[in-house]
Amino acid sequence: MAKGLKVPNNILPDHLPPYSPQYNQLEQLWKWSRINWFHNLYFKSLTEVEEALEKALVTLVASPTLVPKPLWERWSPKIGQGVKLLRGA
Repeated sequence: MAKGLKVPNNILPDHLPPYSPQYNQLEQLWKWSRINWFHNLYFKSLTEVEEALEKALVTLVASPTLVPKPLWERWSPKIGQGVKLLRGA
């Protein structure tokens, strides 16, 4: 903790290791999507990567039960925005 930092009584500081993806929900979602949609694939172009990502995101939006509930509740609005961005909407 930083020297001189005044922590309010209603906040309990907790130590996190330098690298802690298990505490970062987006990291968990990315890992999950790599395992399920990008594992052992070779893409010839960035366009192919974008198309695969769009397919993955559309699948997630259509089938939210595929993703662990805590991840879905946190990231579902952003996934929908990502699909719109990929489609150029």
